Amino acid sequence: MIWREKRWLLIVLGVFFVANLLFFVTYRVRFQQRVDDLESRREAVVAELTTARAERASAEKDLQTLNQIVSTIDTVYNEWWGTPQERLVPLLNEMRELARRSELQPPSTSYNQVETGRDRTNAASLGISFSVAGSYEQVRRLINMLEYSDEFVIIEEIQLASGSDGSNLMLNIRLKTLFRSEDGPARSS
Repeated sequence: MIWREKRWLLIVLGVFFVANLLFFVTYRVRFQQRVDDLESRREAVVAELTTARAERASAEKDLQTLNQIVSTIDTVYNEWWGTPQERLVPLLNEMRELARRSELQPPSTSYNQVETGRDRTNAASLGISFSVAGSYEQVRRLINMLEYSDEFVIIEEIQLASGSDGSNLMLNIRLKTLFRSEDGPARSS
C-alpha cells in the first residue's frame, strides 16, 4: 500500500492539512469577528451621523428663527420706534384719523415727553392724553382701532365714566409711545 511506502510524505501532507485547517478556522473566526466589529462601528457612525444631521437641521431652524427675529427687531427699531422727527407727525395724524373714523372728536390733546436716559435703548417716551364723549359703540370702535393701529402705541390708561345725559360715555385715554433718541444710531442687520 501506498501509505506505507510514502509514510513521511503523507505525514508531512497531514501536518500541512491540519495546519491549514487550524489556520482557516482561526482566520475565519477572526475574520468574522473583524466583520462584526466593523459592522458595529458602522452602525455607531450611522447613529452619530443621524444625530448630527438632526442637530444641524435644528441649528439651521434656530438660525432661521434668529434671523427672522433680528429682522423683526430691526423693523421695530428703525420704523416703528423711529426718532420723533420721523414718527411724531404721522403718529398724531393717525390718532386724529382714528378719532374721526370712530366719530369722536377730542376737544383737546395734551402731550408730555420724557427722556428715559442714556440706558441701552436711548429711548424717549411720549405720552398722549385726550378725552372724548360718545356712545358705547363709538368708544369701543376707537379703542379697537387704537389696538390695531400700525403705529407703535401703548394704551397706558383708560378712564370711563357715564356722561351727564346718561346715554353717552366720557372716555379719558392716555397713550404712550417710544421714540429712538436723535443721537441713537439706526440698527442694521
